[in-house]
Amino acid sequence: MRAGRSRATAGSGGSRARRTPALTPTIRVVRAWSYNLRMLEVITLVWLAVAVACIFICDRLAASSGRDPDKWALLGSAFGPVAIAVLILLSLEDTRTGGSRAKKRAAPKSSTRSGPRPSR
Repeated sequence: MRAGRSRATAGSGGSRARRTPALTPTIRVVRAWSYNLRMLEVITLVWLAVAVACIFICDRLAASSGRDPDKWALLGSAFGPVAIAVLILLSLEDTRTGGSRAKKRAAPKSSTRSGPRPSR
């Protein structure tokens, strides 16, 4: 050994510390886990954006076809694009059968009254 070097650094090849072989697989696992967390964040943000878009689309489609927009917005958040497809199919069914539900709901009931008419 040269003078000035201690026994601890004599075999390390200088002042640079050597990695132990047992630490290397751990570092690989931590790096892979970190990458997976970043991908999970991206997937979560995409899912959230799709859910918000489905809520908005279902709300507008339901309002235009005479259905309850709040109920369909909730269904849009739960089922996403499937709820949009069902709502479009229901709207197509309404147009195929002759009119929308909005016209059927707005149609006044017949004004037949039971009993005598009031006198003036």
